[in-house]
Parts: sequence; C-alpha cells; structure tokens
Amino acid sequence: MSSSDAMISRICKAFSGAFAKDEATAREQGKKYWIKRILGSGATGTVLCAKRTSDGETFAVKAVDLEGMSEGDRNRAQAEVHCLMNCDFFSILKCHEDFAKSDPQNEENVLMIALVLDYANAGDLRQEIKSRAKTSRSFREHEAGLLFIQVLLALHHVHSRHMIHRDIKSANILLCSNGLVKLGDFGFTKMYSATVSDDVGKTFCGTPYYVAPEIWRRKPYSKKADLFSLGVLLYELLTLRRPFDGDSMRDVMHKTLSGQYDPLPPETSAEMVELVSLLLSSDPKARPCSGKLLDMPICKLFMSGLLEIVRAQESFEGTLREIIPAAVLGVKEMLKAEKKLAVKQMDESYSTPVSTVVLEGATPCAGLGDVTLYEGIIKKQSSDMAWKRRYLCIRGELEDGEEISVGGKLPKFKSLHLVLAITKDTLQRQCVATPFDDLEDVFPVPSKYTGSNAPNVFAVAFKTGCRLLFQARGPAERDAWMQKIQEVLGIDDLD
Repeated sequence: MSSSDAMISRICKAFSGAFAKDEATAREQGKKYWIKRILGSGATGTVLCAKRTSDGETFAVKAVDLEGMSEGDRNRAQAEVHCLMNCDFFSILKCHEDFAKSDPQNEENVLMIALVLDYANAGDLRQEIKSRAKTSRSFREHEAGLLFIQVLLALHHVHSRHMIHRDIKSANILLCSNGLVKLGDFGFTKMYSATVSDDVGKTFCGTPYYVAPEIWRRKPYSKKADLFSLGVLLYELLTLRRPFDGDSMRDVMHKTLSGQYDPLPPETSAEMVELVSLLLSSDPKARPCSGKLLDMPICKLFMSGLLEIVRAQESFEGTLREIIPAAVLGVKEMLKAEKKLAVKQMDESYSTPVSTVVLEGATPCAGLGDVTLYEGIIKKQSSDMAWKRRYLCIRGELEDGEEISVGGKLPKFKSLHLVLAITKDTLQRQCVATPFDDLEDVFPVPSKYTGSNAPNVFAVAFKTGCRLLFQARGPAERDAWMQKIQEVLGIDDLD
C-alpha cells in the first residue's frame, strides 16, 4: 500500500461515519463523502480532494492530526475551525462542516479534526506568481486589481468580525478557474474583543516577507499589520517579486524596517502607486483601515469591475451571480452605516449648497419633474469606446410643500433622475432617464482605465454592476459633477 493510500485509509477509519475510500463503497455504506486523492501535505495537515456522494460536488478536506502536537499547534488548528465557521463570504474559504475524532478514554482529548472546505481548482497565488516570473508574464494592472480587491473584501469581512488573520501571503490565496480567489489558512487568526485597544496582538506570527515593521520591533500590533501584509501581496502582484526580500530573516527584517523598496514599474498608474505606498507605510497609523481603502476611488473601480465581470461572464451563472453582488452590497451598506454613525457622534452637518436651475415654460419629461438640480454639456463613452458630446442633468419633482433654497439643504423629492440627452433642445423628445434609486456610486477613473487614456473621467455605477463613463472638460468640472451626484445619492464624503 502506498503512503497516499495509507493516509486515505487512516482518515476514512478515523471518520468512518463520513468518509469512504471510493465512490462505490460510499454509496453502498451510505457515506456522505468519498476521497478521490491527496492534494498535498504539510506542517499544518493533509489536504484531500473529496466528492460528495449525493451530487458529485468537489470539496477539499483538510485533516489535521493533533496527536503529538504542541499545545500551541493544537490551539492553532482548533482556532482555524472556529474562525472559518465564523466567516461566510464569497472570497473566503468556506468551511461547510467539521468532524472531530476524540480519545475513547477521554472525550475532551481531540486526536484528529477534518474540515470540509471549498475546493479551489487552480492552485494558489504563490504558484501562479512563480510560474509567471519564470516566463516574465506580468499581471496587467487591472488583473492585479481584481485579485487584490477580492482579498481586501475578504480581509474587511474578517476584521469586521473582530479577527486578525495574521498570515496574509500569496500562498494562502487560493485560485479558482473562474477568476475568483479564496483567502484561506486561518491557523494563525486571533479573535479579539471589540472593546479592547486597537493594538491587540503581541505574539509573532506570519511569514517573514509579509511581516509588518511593528512586529519586527516587538511592538503590539493590530489589524493594520494585516494591511501591511496586503501591501506586500499587492506589490508582489504588480512586480512578481516581494518588496522586502533577502537571503536571511535578518536581511528581510532590516529591509522591512528601512521602508525602502524598488519602485513599481513605470507604467503603473499614480493611483496604484499611492495605494501601495499607503499599505507599506512603516507607521501603522498611516495605513488606512480596510473600510477606508474600500472607499478609495481606485478600489471602487476594482469593485465595479468585479461586479461587471460577474454579471457578464457565463462562468458565473447561478447562485454566484446573486451571492457576489449581495456580498459587495452588504459591505457598502456597512461602510455607509459606519459613516453615518461617525457623523452622528460628531454631531456635525456637512450639507452642501445646491446649484438650482428651474426650466421656465418647459413641459415635464414624462413625469421627470421640472426642477433641474445640475446640468451641463459632457462627453459620454459609447460601446465602441468613442467619446460623444451629450447633455446631462439631474432632474426631479419636488414633494408637495417643498421648496428650493439656494445654499440650503437638499429638499425632498418625489422622484430624482439622472437624465442623458443628445442636446438640451432634444431633451423633451428623446432622453434616457435613470432613477437615482438604481444608482449606487460615482467615482473618478484613472486615465489608464478608460481604454483611451482620457483625462477627467468619472464613472456612475449601477446597483446591477453596470457603469457609465463620462468625461468632463477639467478636474474641477469632474469633481463638481461627482459632488452633486454623491449628494443626491446621500454618499457625499462624511469623514
């Protein structure tokens, strides 16, 4: 019997109520899973490929032998179960169920555990980076951004549940053939109380290349250490190498503490350079939290791109097409709630005066109202990537008894639309009107992401995942449009 067969037999014996060595035995004996092969073994356990007998769905089973382990290793293995069970997010490896084998003489003494996990069928990100480095096949910036945003969303989910992952690295990012990634290996994750100080950890964990400066300095660390590791990961995606490398752990430590790393490739956008710089800040206070990062325009762009891909690609048919947008929307709603709470606590008002134009003598456009909050000539990107001159306005119908006051707060409206027409003169005859209830966000778009290197572009994002790109004549005009749209959406900057 080969060592692989021996390991499979051992696991099937330990969890005889759940696993069988082959499909025929599983069906005959009514076992829930049958083990197809071993995917890999390491210090943290053995990972196997298993099939669910009822429908043939593939899972990864992580079996961890606790016998002979130190108390620390046992605690890490059991912590992984608790943390994975506490997370349910599309870009986090999901633990569907777990099994434990106890000592017959002492039920409290767990000898082995098995976790039934999502199966990521395309290896891990470290393997992909190594493969690309050998052939000099760099990720394009938007590809790196789509991978990064999924990990950032996963990390935000972890942090919102009062956990620190403590081992963010490319080897712990698992890949799926449809382009999704899964954050895995929660063996080092630390749970903490929401009421304790932000600096909650003191134990050294993680992989040296990704370790934050405050940990090398033996200082208490917080969630910001995870964000430094995320910065290392992003740099790695953009360059296919780590920012702080060395022949020894001491070399890595000195380079990390120096805060010096080779510049990103010259074609990298200024927005991406800024993002990497913020994440790799030596001072943890200078690193934005995950919520602040998700509110950055470049991260909004990557989120919008992810939703667009999910909506358009056939590989996302079925539940994924519902799960992913719902998860992203849940994050956005959480961020909005946090902003509102901060404003309430500060007891300050950030109302912005509204520039108002009432169209005298105009006939309302099919119930769109006769009040124009903002208007102008702007360029819109068409499906063939060309920029076409258009008239754009924010049009609404006031609630009964409401009035416009210049410099005052936004009044209540029965309806508000973003209206697009070829010209202002053709508005009454032909226009495209989108209710603001269907819109979700507006954000600037770096020129390299426009498809034509166009400057002064902003995107209007729909709740469906679609987006429209508009080009203003200058940055001031672009910012003015964004401010008005944000104000109507109720998402103007509250920080």
